[in-house]
Amino acid sequence: MLKGIKKVFGIGLKKEISEYTVIGANTTISGEIVGGKIYVEGKYFASNSTIYDVVQIAKSGEFDCEGKTVSCNLFECDGEFVGTVDAAEVILHKNAYVRGVINTRTIVIEEGAVLDVSIDTVSK
Repeated sequence: MLKGIKKVFGIGLKKEISEYTVIGANTTISGEIVGGKIYVEGKYFASNSTIYDVVQIAKSGEFDCEGKTVSCNLFECDGEFVGTVDAAEVILHKNAYVRGVINTRTIVIEEGAVLDVSIDTVSK
């Protein structure tokens, strides 16, 4: 699993997978996962706005928090995200589909990513 995450995300993970809450490829969760680091391969329908350290969405992942805000240090997406993200750093890979609002200091967008968003680059 960790090798799969490293393959999907180019930044490289230096910590163990046990530090992550992982939503597997064939899993759907509706509710609230509080804090920490989250890796989404399946489907996650968030019921509340939440603060995370890291949010990573794999190519097969879907994270829906429409009408809510996800706040984090790092937001990295190669799948689908709907909602508002407030992050220090945003990385959108070529398979990303993002709809909503992005508030960030730093954003990297690979060619091929599809965005239906308003983007506010803030300085903090």
